[in-house]
Amino acid sequence: MRLAALVGILLAVSSAHADDLAKAKALFKQAEARYRASDYRVALELYQQAFAAKPLPGFHFNIAQCHRNLGEHAKAVEHFRLYLDSSRTAKHAEEARRLIQLCEAELAKQPPTSAEAKPEPATAPIAPPPPRPEPRRRRLRPPLFWAGVTLSVALLATGTVTGALALQKSSRFKDLATPSSELAGLRDTGTTLRTTSTATFAVGAATSIATAVIFFFTDFRRPERSVSAAPLPGGALVSVGGAF
Repeated sequence: MRLAALVGILLAVSSAHADDLAKAKALFKQAEARYRASDYRVALELYQQAFAAKPLPGFHFNIAQCHRNLGEHAKAVEHFRLYLDSSRTAKHAEEARRLIQLCEAELAKQPPTSAEAKPEPATAPIAPPPPRPEPRRRRLRPPLFWAGVTLSVALLATGTVTGALALQKSSRFKDLATPSSELAGLRDTGTTLRTTSTATFAVGAATSIATAVIFFFTDFRRPERSVSAAPLPGGALVSVGGAF
């Protein structure tokens, strides 16, 4: 029963992560299409929705590019820096730093009451940029959890088999047709099997409980580098392969 509960929890978590990844992928593809069409306002909204579904560092680069093309250089700088700070790989780090310099140069040319500081038009409200992700605490990796599941299954299976053999020996020992010469051997063997089954079940139960605890401290998410596609200046797009 404990093993069945663990499997059920794992399937539910895996399904939830798959839904988030599928939603982020669909929104990302729509955003790419709008970016190619120079519809930067709509592309920005779609990238922000994709980030909300799956907060991956690569999306900060996309969001920054949309702001830059819309002339919102302060917001562009903010998201380029978020990309550099939060991405573990930052494959476009040099490009992001170069674009930050270009945006800051544009900001230096503008007076304090520039168009970038004006509120967005009412006809196209823009959601506020997503909050900067907090550093995640260190978590356990999936191999430890799977090792616990494997060990628990092995121990419980061993306990079941030895328990069944012990019952078989006990039945033969109680059978009146069993020769008296075999009784002593059946008694000793049955006792050994019963003791082994009890001990194995006890260890298996303890291992199952420990595995259940490990489950809640295990990070099953895929590495953040799985999504790092971002449009580059001039309208070209660079899509870095990754699994959604």
